[in-house]
Amino acid sequence: MNEATPDNVSEKRRQSSDATDGRYWILLPIAAAVAYLILSTHAARVETPTVDEFAHVPAGCAYWEHGRLDLYCKNPPLLKYWMALPVVLDERADVPAITDPPWDWGPWKYGVRFMHANRAHYFDLFFRARLMIVVLGLLTGVILFRWTAELFNSRTASIVTSLFFLSPTVLAHAHLATTDVGCMFSVFWSVFTLRWAYKEPRWWRFLVAGAVLGLALSVKFTALVLLPLFVGLVVLYRWRSTVRAGKHRAIAAVGDIGILLASALLTVNLCMGLKGTWRPLDAYTFSSSFCKGVQRALPGPLPVPLPEDYVIGFDGQKMDAESGEFGGYLMGRWSQDGWWYYNLIALAVKLPVPFLVMITIGVWLWFRGRMDGRERWAVPASAAVFLVALSLLSRLNLGIRYLLPGLPFLFILTGALWARVLASPKRWLGMAPLAVVAYSCVVLAVVHPGYLSFFNVPAGGPDHGERWLVDSNLDWGQDLYRVREAVGPLVGDEPIRLLYFGHVDPGLYGIRYRPLLPYPTEDVIAVSMNYLVGNSYVVVGPDCEVLHVPRDYAKWLRAHTPVRRVGSIVIFDTRAVSQSK
Repeated sequence: MNEATPDNVSEKRRQSSDATDGRYWILLPIAAAVAYLILSTHAARVETPTVDEFAHVPAGCAYWEHGRLDLYCKNPPLLKYWMALPVVLDERADVPAITDPPWDWGPWKYGVRFMHANRAHYFDLFFRARLMIVVLGLLTGVILFRWTAELFNSRTASIVTSLFFLSPTVLAHAHLATTDVGCMFSVFWSVFTLRWAYKEPRWWRFLVAGAVLGLALSVKFTALVLLPLFVGLVVLYRWRSTVRAGKHRAIAAVGDIGILLASALLTVNLCMGLKGTWRPLDAYTFSSSFCKGVQRALPGPLPVPLPEDYVIGFDGQKMDAESGEFGGYLMGRWSQDGWWYYNLIALAVKLPVPFLVMITIGVWLWFRGRMDGRERWAVPASAAVFLVALSLLSRLNLGIRYLLPGLPFLFILTGALWARVLASPKRWLGMAPLAVVAYSCVVLAVVHPGYLSFFNVPAGGPDHGERWLVDSNLDWGQDLYRVREAVGPLVGDEPIRLLYFGHVDPGLYGIRYRPLLPYPTEDVIAVSMNYLVGNSYVVVGPDCEVLHVPRDYAKWLRAHTPVRRVGSIVIFDTRAVSQSK
């Protein structure tokens, strides 16, 4: 019989107190999750469909309706299936036939036809698709809580998860029908599942982990970074396992990798209906240097164990990564080659300052703490692999959204800080979590619903983001809905000049407009920040004709002072300049 010593009584009281505190602390992430759902749902309702959404959602509808997966195959089809599901189930939705070539600008031309076929309820259909991404953001937070609680405790997990739900970076993309948050969720889920498999290594657990890996690979090609990461994690987990000798560990690791890859490959093929699988390698005509190199190195008759559209889509995406597509913008300069440090600067200016402090201290404390070696290296390695791979292997410097797959791992690392804070005897430190949560709430209140344009205070805030970055970091066409109200006091019902970075017909918002001219005119003008800083892009007209907007098309407007700014769109009144003269 155990005696009730003072130490035993004290320990039991402490455990009881911790359990009680844990029950109270769980209210924090629940409240944050509710706030996340309300804020992201409202943003999803009001903001204009962005550049990529314009093509993603119609393509997903075409997959369901017409069974063709070649439309917009630069991304695998699984997430587009997911987003489009509530759209195709809506009896009002009209999904046109695919008549144009499905590559190049074909997806955006098809998006125009989809828009005109569904004008009366176009925004409502997109809202339904966006809600499917809101769900994936919520599920990412659930996994984050579970993982952090297992590493530390439920109180630490409550803080970390709350800050995740209240992050403007997360909210910026969690309400958009694109592949970015879906990639974040599936990547995070796959690494979490691999960790789960090694808790009790069984062959069927590795089959499950491989299937989840396959789902991630069917969402976005960015998830291919998981392949070398998984190999490294398998070696890490097996090397620190209880298997007796290095030889046995190596054999076990090879077997694990074989099961994972076989399961993942099968899942990818099933997600795409085995269409074109086992096509000979020499039957493809590749564009990217990488795929051409693989084709030269391997025998031509070799059957490719992947669906045809998956291979073609990867080649197209890899070509964009090698060429830089439209070029990158950083701190006032344009480059086709990009910058290796682009993502570091994007993180520094797009993440809230408290989070930058948290992650800096958290990483330091992470490696100083007492933790199982597998956990010590698995989480930071997962974050680092995505940052390094996307910085060094791609010239696509377009947005922080490409780094989203690594973001949940960074949040886990901050758990080392919060666990230390909560364990401190200094009572004033106990207020730090609530102070940071309160700061996050203030930030969201100030920027809502314009999370996409968020920049932190040292970077100058949302009104000065163009000093650092543009494209999907600032202006993705999301603010068109604000233009009519902004120009109303200036022109009434008269038309304006408009150059907008997106594809949605401004007429759906009742905006009367004429195209902006490349030389000075006396008008009320609304121009997207992308074009104001010199970006080059295309506009798809009502007749599906693709019109090119050259670099510095709106350069002449830089000599004028704007009269108003609505998010990412700047309003000028050059008539006032003429009258003042």
